[in-house]
Amino acid sequence: MGSTYLRQQTRLSSTEPSIDFRALTEACPDAVIQLCPQRRPIYASPAITTMTGWDPDELTVGKTGFFHAEDITAVHASFDLAEGQPAGSERAVFRIITRTGTAIWVEAMIARIAAATGLFHGFVMTLRDISDRLHYEAQLEILARQDSLTGLANRREFDLAFEREWAVARRERQPLSLVLADLDRFKLLNDRYGHSAGDTCLKAVAGILKEAARRPADIAARLGGEEFVLLLPRTHEAGARTVGEQIRKAIEDLRIENADAKDHGGILTVSVGVVTAISVDGPSSITPARIIEAADRALYTGKQSGRNRVCFSRLTEKDCPGLANASLAAN
Repeated sequence: MGSTYLRQQTRLSSTEPSIDFRALTEACPDAVIQLCPQRRPIYASPAITTMTGWDPDELTVGKTGFFHAEDITAVHASFDLAEGQPAGSERAVFRIITRTGTAIWVEAMIARIAAATGLFHGFVMTLRDISDRLHYEAQLEILARQDSLTGLANRREFDLAFEREWAVARRERQPLSLVLADLDRFKLLNDRYGHSAGDTCLKAVAGILKEAARRPADIAARLGGEEFVLLLPRTHEAGARTVGEQIRKAIEDLRIENADAKDHGGILTVSVGVVTAISVDGPSSITPARIIEAADRALYTGKQSGRNRVCFSRLTEKDCPGLANASLAAN
C-alpha cells in the first residue's frame, strides 16, 4: 500500500531508535494523504477507509470524484495558498464523497512538502470528519434562535429580524405592520389547571401564529410568558387588521377552558394590538422600539376595553417622538 510514500526515518542520536513516520501516520485517527506536486494522491493512511469506505490504494490510482464537485474550486484555492507558504499549513473545510455516495464535511490541514534542497515536493493533507460537529453546531444555532417550548422565534431572533425588515421598509418606503397578542387571564388559567395545561395552551396558540406567518419574510415569535408577536413586512393597515382579527378568532375557536374568564364564556381569549408604521428613506424618528411601544399601547387599549378584541394604531413620522399623537382606533 502506498509504495511511493516517503519513508523518512530520522536518527536522533547513536543510542536512540529512529522515528518511523509511516507508523505514526497509520496510527493516527485522522486520515493522512500525501499528494504529488500535481495534487494527485500518492499515499493515503488506513484511516481514510474508516472515514470514507475507500481503500487507500483506490485513491492512489487516479480515482476521481473524491472532492465534492461544488467544493473543488475552494479546495484548489487552499492548495494554492499552501503551496505559497514555505512553512506552516492552510486550514480548509470542504466536503468529500464516500464510497456510498454520501458527502461528509471534513476539516483539512494542507502543508507544503519540500526536499532538503528546498525543491517543492508536493503536499501532505490531514482530514478530520467534522460532520457530527457541524450538525451539532447547527442544532445549537437553531436552539439559540428558537423559543424552546413553542418552536417560534425567540425574542433575540425577533429583534434581529425586526431591525433588518424595518431597514428594508424605510429604504423601499414600504409599510411594516406588527401584531402583538397577549392571552387574556392566562395566569389564572395556569394557576387553576397547572403548568402542563398552560404549556399545552401556549403550544396551541403558537400553532396559530405559525399559520398566520404565511410569507417567507413574516416572523412569528414568542416574546415571553403569554405574549406573542407577528411581524408583517410590506403589509398595509387593512391586511394587518385582517390578520389580527383572524388570530383573535382562531384562538377563541380553540375553546380552551378558562373558568376564570366568565365574561367571555369561560374560554381562553386574546387581546391584540396592531400597528402599521410608515416611514421614509433617510433620517427617521421611528424605530423598532417605538413601533413595539405603539402596538403595546393598542394592546393595552384592548385590555381596558374588555379584552378579546383587536385595536389598531397607525404610526407615522409626525407621531414621533413621544407617540402622544399616535392615533388609536378600537375595533
